[in-house]
Amino acid sequence: MHFAPFVLFMVLSIFFLHSLQNEWEIIVLGPKLVSLTAYPIYVLTILPSKGNTKLINVYNVTWIKVIALLFLLSIGISILRMILELSLGISYFRFWDTTRYVALVIIIGFFGVRYGTLYQTLSPRQSKNTVKYKTSPLREDDIEKIRIEIERIFETDKPYLNPDFSLEELANLLSIAKHHLSQILNSEMNTNFYNLVNQRRIEHSLEQIKQYSKLGLTLEGIGYECGFNSKSSFFHNFKKIVGLTPREYFKKISTA
Repeated sequence: MHFAPFVLFMVLSIFFLHSLQNEWEIIVLGPKLVSLTAYPIYVLTILPSKGNTKLINVYNVTWIKVIALLFLLSIGISILRMILELSLGISYFRFWDTTRYVALVIIIGFFGVRYGTLYQTLSPRQSKNTVKYKTSPLREDDIEKIRIEIERIFETDKPYLNPDFSLEELANLLSIAKHHLSQILNSEMNTNFYNLVNQRRIEHSLEQIKQYSKLGLTLEGIGYECGFNSKSSFFHNFKKIVGLTPREYFKKISTA
């Protein structure tokens, strides 16, 4: 559908361009105006809501709306120019048309390189979470504030060092419902509570192991200090995240 008008006029020009040289520019002008008007309106009204949210993630479309508005402004100038030419006989320098088109191409290139993506395919997990939480009352700015607050709490208070730290306790600290917190962790941060907490515990243990000789603790004791309930849980998560056992990691940094 997108290329059909182009193909149609290319074929017609083979048969009629020579016989209708004077009229051909006017014949082409009508569809051209319709196209240059219809596409920006389509972008501004239909395109942002066109995507299937089960399959794609719609990025910020402000930049493409700006381009659409510029095209509408450009076509408005063209129509005004034609009216002046036809009604008042005012000549119009083709140089200004060329300048306008060059400016549009530069702007499209700038925004395209800077932003580029309009849609991104969701992973099956992201798609599932999008459907699951599509009725959530949380707004995008609320979610971002909560994400920032989670980072602040984890950095300053380090509640994950408490072995009894729970999803409910974190939800209480954030003053939100548990299921809303789960939504943010699952669909926005691509993790879950236990993975997030264990990640922070292991990161903390890495700093502790660097001071291993000063702390007077065993490696198992460091695991307990970092919030793990057992040696096996500490060693399992350490190997999963770091790729080495705590002892292997200690030997590595000691010989470095």
